[in-house]
Amino acid sequence: MTNQPIFTDGASLVDSDFIVNGENLLWDWDWDNTGWTFQWYAEGEGTGITTNRGISFKNNRTDVTNAYGNAPVIVSGITSENDTLYRYYLENESSDMFLSLGQVSYIQYPLEAGSEYVGVWANYDLRFYFDNSDKVVCIAYIRNTDRVGS
Repeated sequence: MTNQPIFTDGASLVDSDFIVNGENLLWDWDWDNTGWTFQWYAEGEGTGITTNRGISFKNNRTDVTNAYGNAPVIVSGITSENDTLYRYYLENESSDMFLSLGQVSYIQYPLEAGSEYVGVWANYDLRFYFDNSDKVVCIAYIRNTDRVGS
C-alpha cells in the first residue's frame, strides 16, 4: 500500500448507513451550503457505537469489507496530506484522543450519488480507521470530506 489514497470502483452507502445510535446524521447535517462537519467515535472516548450494518470496535478490516463491500478509497500510512481529519486536528484543535488512536490506515465509503442528500453543495462519507492489527479503532461520518478545515 501507499501513503497516497487509492481510488477504486468500490461500494457506496445508502441513507440508512448514516443512522447512528438512532440519530439520522443526514437530517441533522442537511444544510443548503458547502459547509463541512464530522462526527467520529472511538472505543476509548466513551460513546459506544455499532453501525447500521453491525460494525463496532471489536471488528476488523475483513468484517468491514464483508459488511460494506470493497472500499472505493483506501489509505495506508496516514499523514496530514492524505487525511483531512488528521490535518484538522493537527492544525486547529489539539485532540489527544483522535491523534493517539493508533490509526495507521483507513477505508472510506461515499453515500450513493442517487441519494437526495448528495448534490452540488454536499457529499457524505463513512470512514473506518484501523490499527496495525487491522482492528477498527475509529468510525467517522463526514460531510464534505475534502473541505474539512477550510
